[in-house]
Amino acid sequence: MLDKEYIWIVALVAGILWQIGGSGYKWVRRFGAPLVLGLAAFYYLGVRWQIIAFMLSLHLVTRLPFTLKGDSIKGWLNWAWIPFVSYLAGLPAMWIDVVAWKYAFVTLAVKGTLATLSNLKFSREAVQWKIVEGMIGIAVSYPLAMIITS
Repeated sequence: MLDKEYIWIVALVAGILWQIGGSGYKWVRRFGAPLVLGLAAFYYLGVRWQIIAFMLSLHLVTRLPFTLKGDSIKGWLNWAWIPFVSYLAGLPAMWIDVVAWKYAFVTLAVKGTLATLSNLKFSREAVQWKIVEGMIGIAVSYPLAMIITS
């Protein structure tokens, strides 16, 4: 068995898949990232039904919009959506271990902060979206990686 620390390399791969999914190949983000992370979980944790639930939940989370702005919702509701969906992105790992709720705060911090910065007028041009997508993919992998390495 490979050292458990290799899950962090899998997190980097998930980040790349997240970036590819943002370039018009949404299926790569929606199916590829959950599949790669799920296969890594099977490898390190054994075959468990909770991992399938994790993969399905992560797939569903990838279908949620980053912001409601595209849905023409203006004001505070759009800004409340960003941290909400950011925290949700880290929660699928709770199927594997309930302790993942606290690791999801890292996902919230990374995704929430970067999504907010990319939507503010003063920082929009300085925040390169492809880098943001990659970091979000890694942050979404973080709760699973912490479960495996703990």
